[in-house]
Amino acid sequence: MQWINNTTPEGRAVKKSGLRHGDYVVALDGKPFGEKISHRTFNTRVKLNYRPGQKLNLTLMRKGKRIPYEWLLP
Repeated sequence: MQWINNTTPEGRAVKKSGLRHGDYVVALDGKPFGEKISHRTFNTRVKLNYRPGQKLNLTLMRKGKRIPYEWLLP
């Protein structure tokens, strides 16, 4: 999440979940993205493959370090 839109319900939920401005999602369910993807592409993948209440296992790049992150979808 290089950029989080705080003016939308989704953006507020993302920020509340603990993701920070400047975080980059580099993998989803242990599968790295082969390229830098846009927030629209990421959102589309999530909406097509997951439902509210499910947990996403993400790998984030935060301040140069890879960290595992579990995100409960609102």
